[in-house]
Amino acid sequence: MAQQAERTLQKELKLRIPINIESRYLSASEAMATGCGIFLTANTTTDCVFGGTGFGRKGKPAEEVANDAANELIKAVKELGCVDEHLQDQLIIFMALAKGLSRVRCGPLTMHTETAIDIAQKLCQVNFETAQQEDGTVIVSCNGIGKENANI
Repeated sequence: MAQQAERTLQKELKLRIPINIESRYLSASEAMATGCGIFLTANTTTDCVFGGTGFGRKGKPAEEVANDAANELIKAVKELGCVDEHLQDQLIIFMALAKGLSRVRCGPLTMHTETAIDIAQKLCQVNFETAQQEDGTVIVSCNGIGKENANI
């Protein structure tokens, strides 16, 4: 699976980038279920981290599982955001609670992110702004309510 994912990434991104593979086999007592899965991450030179996952099921070839993960990762990289679609909605509450202005560049906003913004605005009495950029990314910004961790 790892080699198939690497082939897909190299082909689609058309870059000669170093790919580090860390494989793990889980015994039946360690695993939550039978089957296969793969999790890929990409760390950019600007410290962005993107992920892609693929999950197997009975009758699904391992190569297809690898391609699912690689294609999800490729999509995130090509969207040019700083976070992938799975992280963007989870940052919203932290932006609402933070002190000062928070901004994040995302790919197209997911319905989860739009819902998180709506709920955070109602709960925290803050205003979020979204600005569509020419490159297709979206900048989400918010002046938070000023919560700070007293233990730091």
